[in-house]
Amino acid sequence: MNLRQLNIFINVAKTLNITKTSKELYLAQPSVSLAIKELENEYNIKLFKRIKQRLILTEEGKVLLRYAKQIVSDINLFDDKANNLAKKPKLNLACSLSIGENYLANLIKNYKDKEDFSFHFNILISSKIINGILNGDYDLGIVESEVNDKSLIKIKLMEDKLKVIASRDFSLNELDIYELAKYNLILREELSGTRIYTNNIFNQHNLNIIPYVEASSNESALDFVKNGLGIGILPSSCCNKYILNKSIKEIKLKDINLTRNIYLIYLNNKILSENEIKLINYFKNNFK
Repeated sequence: MNLRQLNIFINVAKTLNITKTSKELYLAQPSVSLAIKELENEYNIKLFKRIKQRLILTEEGKVLLRYAKQIVSDINLFDDKANNLAKKPKLNLACSLSIGENYLANLIKNYKDKEDFSFHFNILISSKIINGILNGDYDLGIVESEVNDKSLIKIKLMEDKLKVIASRDFSLNELDIYELAKYNLILREELSGTRIYTNNIFNQHNLNIIPYVEASSNESALDFVKNGLGIGILPSSCCNKYILNKSIKEIKLKDINLTRNIYLIYLNNKILSENEIKLINYFKNNFK
């Protein structure tokens, strides 16, 4: 069985006439008859019967006609989809929450060649992005955590600083790490890039922290901070505007550098297209 035979079978079932089918498909009549005969011989079944010089579908032919139409339709859909993807390939891009909230939309908006791709964006915590890249679910990822897996290429896009923040009524302007650990801490959820980095800081000072709040978004964490319910540790990109308008205040953390790297990652065996290389270079030059 092949696609040519199925198309001939479908057309003969429509016209019930070998001559008409040969004209519609621009084929010789013997070629049409042979295609039907080949199908019947392959499956040892009769598709048509002839009554008084008229072709009639057999009951078996009626059943198989439905499947033939479905197969041809599916192949045509596949062909259309493949051609569309060849013209405009899909790009699955995953990025962490603070990047998605503060950078990505503006970067994509200003990317002059964004029509090169059919984009699909995923806003996730860094650990899920890394796993997704390793599993082939995403083409490119932008993460806030260190990447040590040798299966991945990482490109530094920028540095980002975490900030210790409190409500505007908080009386102190500076704390050390041990003083900070005594307060109700408002942190991002486990396995987010921000939380992994924060945990590493506390672990380096032998501090085991149980957060007062574990937030799945920066905005919900900020809301707890604004209401004076604890001290937060969040990316500067998420809280700078609130510090500027004085709805929260920044607390200096003594003798500790809270600067981290933001990386673009992809599988090291991935063959990049010219359009993907162009997009990566755009990110390298425009993340600030």
